[in-house]
Amino acid sequence: ISFTFIFITAYIFQMPYALVKAIFDHSEGSFTKIVMDSREFEEIDASLFIGYQKRETDEYFSVPLSAMNVLNILEMQGWKVVGVTGPETSSGVYMWTLHKERRE
Repeated sequence: ISFTFIFITAYIFQMPYALVKAIFDHSEGSFTKIVMDSREFEEIDASLFIGYQKRETDEYFSVPLSAMNVLNILEMQGWKVVGVTGPETSSGVYMWTLHKERRE
């Protein structure tokens, strides 16, 4: 019973949001940071993110693609941009908040 309860709790509280942070350029060698639930990240076609670097936490990823490419890929996976901020004055970094409808 305890295991089932934990599984249900994890499903109920899974956040359907992601944060994408990067300088909005289209140059080769750009890296984009993605913050999302690791289970959601696993659902994204891993072949598109060859060489991604997982950070200390399970929710923080760095991928070797420009922000434009990452946003396009996430849109194809059902994610929608719901907010954007930036650029930060000193670094030119933008941040996008994305949302994906939860599956029932």
